[in-house]
Amino acid sequence: SFVVRDAKGVMNMKLIKKINMQIQTENNLRKSLEEIRIKNNISKKQISIEMSWSYPTTLYKLQNPYFMTITELKSVCWVLGLDFKNTLIK
Repeated sequence: SFVVRDAKGVMNMKLIKKINMQIQTENNLRKSLEEIRIKNNISKKQISIEMSWSYPTTLYKLQNPYFMTITELKSVCWVLGLDFKNTLIK
């Protein structure tokens, strides 16, 4: 656990809420990608091959989807058979 403080050392609740929302959003995207991958019976190795990524890179990007570029995320959605726009809206 950590405490977010502003430049004056005061707890910044607005920033804390923003960080929590961002973490929840990333977790939701990661979980959604994982659920669809499993539902569609697509292995991480298959994604690695389709994306021309090394397996460790694939694992990292699937675990941290916000480090993907928009193009990469669109491509992963295509591999998983997802509509990119609906994935973002979710």
